[in-house]
Amino acid sequence: SDVCSSDLHMCFPDAERVLHDHHAGVIAAGRTVRGLERWLRVNGVERREATVLGLEEDDGGVDLLLAGERVRAGRVIVTAGPWASRLVPVAERARPARQHVGFWEMGVSVGRTPAWVHLGVEGLHYGLPTLDGRMKAAFHGTGDGSDDPSAEVAPDPRELASVEARLGEWFAPGPGRRVGADTCFYTNADEDALILAPPPGYRRVLAVTACSGHAFKLAPLTGERAAQWC
Repeated sequence: SDVCSSDLHMCFPDAERVLHDHHAGVIAAGRTVRGLERWLRVNGVERREATVLGLEEDDGGVDLLLAGERVRAGRVIVTAGPWASRLVPVAERARPARQHVGFWEMGVSVGRTPAWVHLGVEGLHYGLPTLDGRMKAAFHGTGDGSDDPSAEVAPDPRELASVEARLGEWFAPGPGRRVGADTCFYTNADEDALILAPPPGYRRVLAVTACSGHAFKLAPLTGERAAQWC
């Protein structure tokens, strides 16, 4: 099956069918987060950076245990991603998985080259144009839950080479020079389910996690639901 864009030719020879969604788009994540932080400051929200070591709930509220300090709250929303299971009992459902992401020179552009997903015998590959004309691409790995989110691990060159080979098979012109690589985390759950509920044993704590790589896209909806819970 072939798909043509204004920037390059896309061909997936083993695809049984192709779905082209004209409503898809690319979000400028960094700009969005910085804008939200400014909005929060203007509206009087206090932002603090600290490592939360644990939570203790009683009938009156919840204590956040920091290094040498306790912070008292009426309710707590935990959005700690792959670290969530260290704070609340969601470990049996939420499994962290490290992703290895590459960036290649391909002369693509937002609005002309679509974001894409290929589901084949190897699993799921995906990619999208970045705002500066590169192709971001990776293999969508769900892992076994054994990845440590606190460990510093470099991007796997073998996995990046495998993704680059697929780009060469599916796109013309193929990938140019790889100009960057990074790792990030999914927090996977069975059937890509979202967790948006109090963990077992808690009434004043809400866990929001296991978005399986889609947390940022769904943040407006999950944030609204979490705010309603408060």
